[in-house]
Amino acid sequence: MKSILLLIFVWVFACPHLIAQTNAMRATTYFENYLIGQKMVELCAVSLPSEVDCKLVFKDSNATHYYGFIKYMADNLNGMTKKDTNVFIAVRVDTFTTEDVLMHKGNYAGGMNGIADRLIEGVVFYKINFMRKTDDEYGYAYNYWIKIGERWVFFPKPWYAFKDLYVR
Repeated sequence: MKSILLLIFVWVFACPHLIAQTNAMRATTYFENYLIGQKMVELCAVSLPSEVDCKLVFKDSNATHYYGFIKYMADNLNGMTKKDTNVFIAVRVDTFTTEDVLMHKGNYAGGMNGIADRLIEGVVFYKINFMRKTDDEYGYAYNYWIKIGERWVFFPKPWYAFKDLYVR
């Protein structure tokens, strides 16, 4: 009985990280199709979350608040589609979970700490980094993507929508 409980315990806590690793490999394959900056910006513009998507990531009225920010961002992204002339050669994917933010692990943008209590638990965030050289430490980052069903949905800088509502 103890071994069964131990297996269940390990599965519950390891499962989100195993899924994140598998999806990180899928993300790398998927986003390698967007190494040209203009194509990536166009993808971002058509991959913004719906209000329903926002409710899968943010608690209560925070989802509506973020969706209002997204409607504003959509106009900005649509204006940028012809301006990005970057060309990259590689993709690196970094992941973290809501639980990482709640535990202040720091493997994400600092603004996420300010919105930790607004996030639904169990969400895996993906930072997509486009690299000019395969061995670059830093790249051109798109913060953050979330895998919802079979779709990759772009949640740009989630903390920014709440910047006036918290103190860093």
